[in-house]
Amino acid sequence: MIAAASNRVQMVETLKEAGSPIDEPNELESLTQMQNMLSSLRATAASGDADETPGESDGNELLMACLTGDALTVSRLINAGADVNYQNDEGRTAMSMALQGLMQDEISRRRERNFEQILDALLVAGFDPKVGVFPYLAFAAIGKRVHIVNAFLRAGAPIDQTIDEGQTALFMSLLAPGAGEPVDDRCALALLKAGADSSLKHESGAMPIHLAAASNYLGALTELLARRPQDIDAKTNLGITPLMMAATEGHADAVNLLLQFGADRTLKDDEGLTAKDIARKNGNEALIPLLAFM
Repeated sequence: MIAAASNRVQMVETLKEAGSPIDEPNELESLTQMQNMLSSLRATAASGDADETPGESDGNELLMACLTGDALTVSRLINAGADVNYQNDEGRTAMSMALQGLMQDEISRRRERNFEQILDALLVAGFDPKVGVFPYLAFAAIGKRVHIVNAFLRAGAPIDQTIDEGQTALFMSLLAPGAGEPVDDRCALALLKAGADSSLKHESGAMPIHLAAASNYLGALTELLARRPQDIDAKTNLGITPLMMAATEGHADAVNLLLQFGADRTLKDDEGLTAKDIARKNGNEALIPLLAFM
């Protein structure tokens, strides 16, 4: 599958809370794309196209090795002069294959290390993240690969490229960590430092500040508020504010931070609920004193 199931579920649930018209069957269908890509590459290799040039042959072999995590073959091909910026007829590159391979569900640590070695090898060999239209930064960001994010930024990757319903790399970097994963907003902070536009909205009306509040990423939330204090009470298409997102998830630290910056406790969403009402609805009783009107 293209993205780790825990990240996909978190993204779907968070965006649904923010009012995104997500089509879950389509979301699930998209997770089969990686298997289809591998089948396509194998079919190309098996066809033995007589018109295929040596460069295309090496390029297609490189794509397959990157998708399957074959670090030894990738190293051999790079050392033999394979073009790390090769694109096949469908616009796929070695880097896009490696990133999608890395984001498979339930990947073993050994295979994860293989993919990490491949990513590093492609970068050292001169991969250009401006090649093709694949959202390299967004995939690196959702995987919390901060050194890859920084490498792409140094190489001039388009920082505000959007995918799907309007997600940018900054948006993806602010998705909450999965169960048992550490809170890590280094990718978000790197993107903000590099000039990512925090005013861009998702199709649901959600902004990066909504995700930072929902994920309890206090460093990123502080930076977002410092840069655009006018977003403190920004509403999604369903009238949900960052304070309401923090109240939904029970994040007292994010609630306190937003209140310190002047978040309005009295605002109501489209259902007529305040942040206090939302905290109570979600069983976050400890937040009610913080969110009570003065």
